[in-house]
Amino acid sequence: MQNKFQDLKQRFHVVQLAQFNAKVLEGLQRNAKNSPSGPFQVLIDLCASQTISAFPPAPSTLNQSVHFSMAYLTLVWLWESLTEDQVKAIVSNSRVSKLLSDFQLEGPRAPGTCEVKLKLMRNALSHGKVKINDGFVFEFWDQRVSGKTPEVDSTHLLLKSEALGEFLTEFYFATSDIVYPNK
Repeated sequence: MQNKFQDLKQRFHVVQLAQFNAKVLEGLQRNAKNSPSGPFQVLIDLCASQTISAFPPAPSTLNQSVHFSMAYLTLVWLWESLTEDQVKAIVSNSRVSKLLSDFQLEGPRAPGTCEVKLKLMRNALSHGKVKINDGFVFEFWDQRVSGKTPEVDSTHLLLKSEALGEFLTEFYFATSDIVYPNK
């Protein structure tokens, strides 16, 4: 049986691979855009024709599924291997806390601390309470319906996909500082 730190390292490695895949997809899309009839666009069109029922046009390779899967991998699956102190260290990271501070909650938990915002995102992902609205705006929501402090209304956090991607990248780097502190 693995110890908790080995489990964290293994999960971090998977998130690291997902970050790599996202960067490859971003580069693939950029090259396809720069050369619309080049090999990268041909590859994207071929893959789209085999998987997308409404083809053409081919979707962007860096689409909402990339951000959604990265969010789940990072804020749910990887999170489960972190200790409470490690989560606090990540939240106190200056880049992570700056981004979280800029996020705006709507509802009973507003304005919310950085920890409240992060837990809302994590809970929304783990309980399927995420919508992707027009313009690729991710809407995370949560509502306590039982316990000591049940809520009458839900609390929402809306993030454009770019803001979510930037936050997940910073969360990843802050986690890397914990997993590999001497790098």
